[in-house]
Amino acid sequence: MDKCSHSLNNYKMTRSLNNWKNFKKVVKNTKRSFFDAKIQEVANKSRGSWELMNWINKCKLPAIEAIKHDGHPCIFPESLWDTLHNTFNTTLNRRVNPNILHEIEHKPTS
Repeated sequence: MDKCSHSLNNYKMTRSLNNWKNFKKVVKNTKRSFFDAKIQEVANKSRGSWELMNWINKCKLPAIEAIKHDGHPCIFPESLWDTLHNTFNTTLNRRVNPNILHEIEHKPTS
Protein backbone atom coordinates (compact mmCIF):
# COMPACT_ATOMS: atom_id res chain seq x y z
CA MET A 1 0.00 0.00 0.00
CA ASP A 2 1.41 3.42 -0.95
CA LYS A 3 1.67 6.37 1.40
CA CYS A 4 -1.40 8.19 0.01
CA SER A 5 -3.70 5.22 0.43
CA HIS A 6 -2.38 4.51 3.90
CA SER A 7 -2.87 8.15 4.97
CA LEU A 8 -6.36 8.24 3.48
CA ASN A 9 -7.36 5.05 5.25
CA ASN A 10 -6.04 6.41 8.55
CA TYR A 11 -8.13 9.53 8.10
CA LYS A 12 -11.26 7.58 7.11
CA MET A 13 -10.98 5.37 10.18
CA THR A 14 -10.34 8.12 12.73
CA ARG A 15 -11.65 11.33 11.11
CA SER A 16 -9.08 13.24 13.12
CA LEU A 17 -7.75 16.61 12.06
CA ASN A 18 -4.15 15.46 12.44
CA ASN A 19 -4.70 12.52 10.08
CA TRP A 20 -6.39 14.84 7.58
CA LYS A 21 -3.41 17.21 7.70
CA ASN A 22 -1.04 14.28 7.28
CA PHE A 23 -3.02 13.02 4.28
CA LYS A 24 -2.94 16.46 2.61
CA LYS A 25 0.80 16.72 3.25
CA VAL A 26 1.44 13.28 1.72
CA VAL A 27 -0.68 14.15 -1.35
CA LYS A 28 1.17 17.45 -1.82
CA ASN A 29 4.58 15.80 -1.57
CA THR A 30 3.55 12.97 -3.90
CA LYS A 31 2.30 15.41 -6.54
CA ARG A 32 5.45 17.50 -6.24
CA SER A 33 7.74 14.50 -6.69
CA PHE A 34 5.66 13.21 -9.62
CA PHE A 35 5.78 16.52 -11.50
CA ASP A 36 9.46 17.07 -10.69
CA ALA A 37 10.19 13.65 -12.20
CA LYS A 38 8.12 14.50 -15.32
CA ILE A 39 9.95 17.81 -15.73
CA GLN A 40 13.30 16.05 -15.49
CA GLU A 41 12.16 13.42 -17.98
CA VAL A 42 11.05 15.98 -20.56
CA ALA A 43 14.09 18.21 -20.05
CA ASN A 44 16.53 15.29 -20.36
CA LYS A 45 14.75 13.70 -23.32
CA SER A 46 14.45 16.79 -25.49
CA ARG A 47 17.37 18.82 -24.12
CA GLY A 48 15.18 21.93 -23.97
CA SER A 49 13.14 23.35 -21.12
CA TRP A 50 10.92 25.15 -23.67
CA GLU A 51 9.32 21.77 -24.37
CA LEU A 52 7.51 22.16 -21.06
CA MET A 53 5.64 25.23 -22.26
CA ASN A 54 2.17 25.10 -23.73
CA TRP A 55 2.48 26.11 -27.39
CA ILE A 56 -1.06 25.37 -28.51
CA ASN A 57 -2.89 28.34 -26.99
CA LYS A 58 -4.49 30.88 -29.31
CA CYS A 59 -2.34 33.88 -30.08
CA LYS A 60 -3.63 37.14 -28.72
CA LEU A 61 -4.61 39.49 -31.51
CA PRO A 62 -3.27 43.02 -31.38
CA ALA A 63 -5.63 45.65 -29.99
CA ILE A 64 -5.83 47.41 -33.36
CA GLU A 65 -7.64 44.39 -34.84
CA ALA A 66 -10.78 45.44 -32.95
CA ILE A 67 -10.97 48.73 -34.88
CA LYS A 68 -12.77 48.43 -38.22
CA HIS A 69 -13.28 50.98 -40.95
CA ASP A 70 -15.70 50.39 -43.84
CA GLY A 71 -16.11 46.80 -42.62
CA HIS A 72 -12.39 46.00 -42.78
CA PRO A 73 -10.21 45.50 -39.69
CA CYS A 74 -7.26 47.81 -39.20
CA ILE A 75 -4.52 45.25 -38.70
CA PHE A 76 -1.57 47.30 -39.86
CA PRO A 77 -0.35 50.50 -38.20
CA GLU A 78 -0.64 52.35 -41.51
CA SER A 79 -4.32 51.44 -41.97
CA LEU A 80 -5.02 52.30 -38.35
CA TRP A 81 -3.35 55.69 -38.75
CA ASP A 82 -5.28 56.43 -41.95
CA THR A 83 -8.57 55.46 -40.30
CA LEU A 84 -7.96 57.61 -37.22
CA HIS A 85 -6.72 60.52 -39.35
CA ASN A 86 -9.75 60.41 -41.67
CA THR A 87 -12.18 60.05 -38.77
CA PHE A 88 -10.68 63.04 -36.98
CA ASN A 89 -10.71 65.18 -40.10
CA THR A 90 -14.38 64.46 -40.86
CA THR A 91 -15.35 66.24 -37.62
CA LEU A 92 -13.03 69.20 -38.18
CA ASN A 93 -15.63 71.69 -39.47
CA ARG A 94 -18.68 70.40 -37.59
CA ARG A 95 -20.44 72.70 -35.18
CA VAL A 96 -20.44 71.64 -31.56
CA ASN A 97 -23.32 72.27 -29.17
CA PRO A 98 -21.75 72.93 -25.75
CA ASN A 99 -25.18 72.98 -24.07
CA ILE A 100 -25.05 69.20 -23.86
CA LEU A 101 -22.50 69.65 -21.07
CA HIS A 102 -25.22 71.15 -18.87
CA GLU A 103 -27.06 67.81 -18.88
CA ILE A 104 -24.18 66.06 -17.12
CA GLU A 105 -24.59 65.69 -13.38
CA HIS A 106 -22.12 67.66 -11.33
CA LYS A 107 -20.31 65.65 -8.71
CA PRO A 108 -18.66 67.31 -5.75
CA THR A 109 -14.89 67.50 -5.87
CA SER A 110 -12.91 66.76 -2.78
